[in-house]
Amino acid sequence: MLGGVFSLPVFGQQVDREVLEYVRAIRVQRGRVSYTVDVTISAGIPALSKSGIFKATKKHGVDNNSTYTPVSFNGDGIIKTDVIGRYLNAELESQKPEEMLAIEISPLNYKFTPKGRTKIGGREALVYEVKPVHHHSGLFHGTVWLDPQSRLPLMEEGKLDKLPSFWLKDATFTRIYKLQNGVALPVSIHSEVKVRVIGKAIINVDFANYRVQESPATASAAVDSGHR
Repeated sequence: MLGGVFSLPVFGQQVDREVLEYVRAIRVQRGRVSYTVDVTISAGIPALSKSGIFKATKKHGVDNNSTYTPVSFNGDGIIKTDVIGRYLNAELESQKPEEMLAIEISPLNYKFTPKGRTKIGGREALVYEVKPVHHHSGLFHGTVWLDPQSRLPLMEEGKLDKLPSFWLKDATFTRIYKLQNGVALPVSIHSEVKVRVIGKAIINVDFANYRVQESPATASAAVDSGHR
């Protein structure tokens, strides 16, 4: 088990056990795990030959709240304000409680279609296609890969169904995770967005040197999930 008494709402679609376990695992982790990590955001606008690199320390608290402490920025000002700045603002906006529920990858917001199994980085994974069941900025049409034992995500990939801002014309992303002591931690996020006026922007976010703070309940859940 992943710890604690937990209930899920009744969904309108038929949902298999793996999906419900995935939602459960994510919600348990989100409420009990915090960490500090070094973040490097590299961004560029190829058409303008503009680029920049932002380094910061990110503190991620329970319930998905995050703060950034800047370390350095090197590059063009337009990258800092119009690309990286907007990217971070969109992340902070998504942390609002109402937004977290509205964009959560769960049967409340998505239809899950099983696509079998494959391997991600040498690790076996359950594969699901996901399609939004309603329109809301931040939802995407794509694929999620789940660890069969813990049901935590190994990778998520997709295209935003409804764009969160007028300045965006199109946005795709790939998020890669690593599993550490029963916790799914982001390793990298690659995004390509088409921005009005300035063209396509490419954003790469890399995470390194995790310092994870786990509650006793989370540590116990990690041990339990390892003995399934």
